Amino acid sequence: MEKYKNISVFTKEYLKGKLNKLTIEYENDNVVLISVTYEDDHQYWFDYQLSLNNQNEEISFMHHVCSNVIGAVALDRDNRFEKAVTSYLLEQRRVH
Repeated sequence: MEKYKNISVFTKEYLKGKLNKLTIEYENDNVVLISVTYEDDHQYWFDYQLSLNNQNEEISFMHHVCSNVIGAVALDRDNRFEKAVTSYLLEQRRVH
């Protein structure tokens, strides 16, 4: 979807992966859940989830994991990625 093309760019730039799936869900009137699934150059799959409070623009990290047949490995958050994604989404909201 052209509207969210920049999320793919941010995923490549900050997380060094190819965006596979983007889900944006409204938890309530103010909070949006953002889930990104991406793949790296070694065919490992990752899930990154955060929430954004539209009212106060607060970002909450939920999880960043690499999942495989053995289990899941928790990874650190990437504040640069989170800021880029949420700033972009907030800007899109203001435009529309």
